[in-house]
Amino acid sequence: MLADVPILHPSPHPTQQRLRILMVTGAYPTKKVPHSCTYIKSQVESLIDAGHEVEVIHPRPGPVALRYAQATVEVFLKTFTGRFDIVHGHYGLWCLAARLQWTTPVVAAFLGSDVLGEVGTSGVYTRKGALVTGVSRWLCRHTRLGPGSLLRRVRQ
Repeated sequence: MLADVPILHPSPHPTQQRLRILMVTGAYPTKKVPHSCTYIKSQVESLIDAGHEVEVIHPRPGPVALRYAQATVEVFLKTFTGRFDIVHGHYGLWCLAARLQWTTPVVAAFLGSDVLGEVGTSGVYTRKGALVTGVSRWLCRHTRLGPGSLLRRVRQ
């Protein structure tokens, strides 16, 4: 069900602690759209180069609600096994898909309109933007893990 996003395995360069990271995002470079969110791919590659294992959930294009539902179910099933140390969500509502499980710590990356809202063509903030910003703020309160606290939780 995933788009053409490979499961990336760790590099042979060991680090102090190798983490198993599950990323969930609605935008990621693919064969059809190789320029989409290349910074996320760069982050994945950097984590692998640092010795971590990374798997990316990027649902195929389709109806938005179906994509969120699919991602949420995949995150839930993959984290329920205990295989991952961290779930990293990119963008507000994808972070929600990452957070709707309770077994694995979540790192949330909020970008652009997730934090600032969305201005419509009339120059007024949109209702959708207000919803996403509200969800993002809620997630900030429920995914509070600084670098030190995250590593402490992972080591336990």
